[in-house]
Amino acid sequence: MTIQLFFKMVAASLMSILTLIGGLFTGGPARKEPCMIAHRGYSGIYQQNTELAFRKAAKHGSGGAETDVRMTADGVPVLNHNADVDFADGTFLPVTGHTLAELRAKPLLNGESD
Repeated sequence: MTIQLFFKMVAASLMSILTLIGGLFTGGPARKEPCMIAHRGYSGIYQQNTELAFRKAAKHGSGGAETDVRMTADGVPVLNHNADVDFADGTFLPVTGHTLAELRAKPLLNGESD
C-alpha cells in the first residue's frame, strides 16, 4: 500500500467526521431539510469504498460519506464494510486474519456485499 492510498483512506474517514462537526454549526439535527449520507460512497452504482464511489457521492450531492476502516494482519488499514472480504468466486476471508497481499490475491465481489 502506498502512502498516497493511505492518506486517501484517512481523508475519506475525515470527511465523515467533518460532516458531523459541520452539522453542529449549521443547525445539526434541528435542520428541516434532509442531509443524505452516502453509505460506502455511491455504492449502489460504483464499487463500494473506492475513491470513485466517494467522489461520485459528493458530485451527486451527498452531505457526507460513511465507511469502515479495518486493519489487516500486517497492520495495513483498509476500507471494508464487513469484517470479511467477499471475493468474486464466492469465498471470503476475515480482514484481521490476513495480510494485504493475501486479500489482494483474488478479484473482489462488486457492489453490495452485506
